[in-house]
Amino acid sequence: WIALKPDYAEAYVNRGVAYYSEGAYAQAVRDFSRAIEQRPNNASAHNNRGYAYFSLGEYEKAWADVKACIRLGGRPNPALIRALSEVTGRTE
Repeated sequence: WIALKPDYAEAYVNRGVAYYSEGAYAQAVRDFSRAIEQRPNNASAHNNRGYAYFSLGEYEKAWADVKACIRLGGRPNPALIRALSEVTGRTE
């Protein structure tokens, strides 16, 4: 889909999920970021990118995506929030 319709944000989300499941976290961040550029109010993409940032050890960026997900009316995965809290000693 991306080759046919490069502005289709959901295709980037789907490919980002595939990259994440393969452990290719940097590529997942890139695709989730592209989806967010195209649809900034995509709470799910922020949640997914937060997971990828967490997996890369980029905890501040992960927290920022959790906050963005909430601000946009989404519900970040509680497991991500717990893991971030455990690693950083913070609660947001």
